[in-house]
Amino acid sequence: HEPFRQELVLRAGEKRTIPVKMTPLNGTLKLGVRSSTGLTWATVYVDGTHIGTTPIVGAKLTAGKHSVRLENPSLGSKEIVLDIKPNAENRHSISLD
Repeated sequence: HEPFRQELVLRAGEKRTIPVKMTPLNGTLKLGVRSSTGLTWATVYVDGTHIGTTPIVGAKLTAGKHSVRLENPSLGSKEIVLDIKPNAENRHSISLD
């Protein structure tokens, strides 16, 4: 999450509740596929949500682990887990062989 900073001055014995909105950090995904057949495309799902067809460029994802499913009718499907690093372009080339 993004850093949160707030200055607070309390008197002895004083209590306060401070609302804090936690903002997740994001990274971007650049994803391609390869295969020995020469087919270089797949339909891509991240955490069960369709995000497009490869190549995927600049898909914004929250930092952390995500389940990625790649589907191509001729090559089948493949599921992997990607760990998205914050504030970075996360590049992956996945083999469907």
